[in-house]
Amino acid sequence: MMLRGSTGTMIGLLSDRSLGPLAADMFSLLVSDSPDILNKACHADIRIMFRQRFFTENVPKLVQGFHAASGDDKPNYLKALSHVLNCLPKQVLMTELPSLISLLLEALSCPDDVVQLSTLTCLEPLLLDAAEILRVHTDTFISKLLRLTSSPSMAVRITALKCILALTKLPLHMLLPYKQQVIRALAKPLDDKKRLVRKEAVEARCQW
Repeated sequence: MMLRGSTGTMIGLLSDRSLGPLAADMFSLLVSDSPDILNKACHADIRIMFRQRFFTENVPKLVQGFHAASGDDKPNYLKALSHVLNCLPKQVLMTELPSLISLLLEALSCPDDVVQLSTLTCLEPLLLDAAEILRVHTDTFISKLLRLTSSPSMAVRITALKCILALTKLPLHMLLPYKQQVIRALAKPLDDKKRLVRKEAVEARCQW
């Protein structure tokens, strides 16, 4: 499945004040298994490893567009990027993570909870294998995750806590400097109004 022309148009629309958020959401449709569009039943020509090729061709353009965009438009590029990354196989993501980790950390500070959740979902399965990559970003990553445990979105709070739990599998020497900070911060979600959030908070705090 190759959509070079239309994808280029969509990337251009990310800087449009009114259409940018909608264009960003469309990237999810392009790379996901949709039952309604872009599938073989609709006569779409879907080729092997099309997601990897889509990533190779378009993510550099998204990164370049992000850096050139105004502050109001940057979340659109982050949302599009998080949708693309979230549909990639883990082995591909691990290869690309070193060059994208700074941008993913920035996405965690994006005010859009869709971007936050998509980024957290992308990062969670990578944490066990990303010790060396995260080494220089541990302080920033933990601070952002702890802040997201107070998100208005229950899904974001739960996934942030899952990431905090996953961090406990990293080498002990990387975690010890943050142990007391994390344990203190996790006292708040223990009293969350949602039972599922409290459950994740208890498990994460016990492991820390």
